[in-house]
Amino acid sequence: MGDNVEISAILVPMKKLTTQDWISHMHEWCDEADQISRHYFDSDNLSIEIKSDQSPVTIADQKIEETLIKSALKLFPDLSILGEESEALKEFQGAEKQAMVPGKEGTFRLIVDPIDATRNFVRGIPYVATLLGLEVDGVVVAGMVSSGIRKDRWWGSKGNGSFYGGKQIKCSTIDNLDESLALHSSLFGVESGKHNEQMFNLLSKTPRQRAFGDFYNHMIVANGCAEFAIDFGLKPWDVAPLKIIIEEAGGTLTSLSGENTIYESNIVSSNGVLHDTVLGYFK
Repeated sequence: MGDNVEISAILVPMKKLTTQDWISHMHEWCDEADQISRHYFDSDNLSIEIKSDQSPVTIADQKIEETLIKSALKLFPDLSILGEESEALKEFQGAEKQAMVPGKEGTFRLIVDPIDATRNFVRGIPYVATLLGLEVDGVVVAGMVSSGIRKDRWWGSKGNGSFYGGKQIKCSTIDNLDESLALHSSLFGVESGKHNEQMFNLLSKTPRQRAFGDFYNHMIVANGCAEFAIDFGLKPWDVAPLKIIIEEAGGTLTSLSGENTIYESNIVSSNGVLHDTVLGYFK
């Protein structure tokens, strides 16, 4: 057996791993990612490029995704990967970014967002995180959100609950809008949606609204500290771990039209009991 062959990849095929096993690997991978993000955060010489969609990408994004892909494929050479930064995938999988549709039956796919909220990262705002989701047969069954700068970490796996810093979390049970804390993303600009009239109508029914943005909105919902969050213009890597963490905390995450998917760009996460009420404002 060659020295470059990872024994565990042979002795423990992916299909025999439990979701808890995958969470253990995600902790290891996120430890690596957090170390890189801390190294580059608030750096005076941070290299920044603007992608075709006008979003920024930094050397930290690229280094984290490259490191995660290397670590994952070392253990699981047959693992499919969907990542935000396609250049890393070209190098390690010899192909363009995979089609943004659910994985086929029998596939294990790691979905990677090396830095969620890169604009925050660039501005020195510490609300940034690495997002990892495991999709099996087209369904996300495990996910992790790790904010190395703030030393925050959330995770969840199918049937095992969701956790924040090792403590199990649950969504709130508030069932009416007039007691709800509502969270939302940008109202204007490239990150906003086309539903402001409906959004403002909904928000006007709540006593308190905040716009923390990105992954953090949805983790606040998972922690039971807010009742719902609305986000626009997302990609699968932005949504994958959020969905499983929200659901395992007792909540619901769907598209604005109510589809149970991570492949729609506009989403609502909620404590579950208010979900249909929130969706009703966008019909």
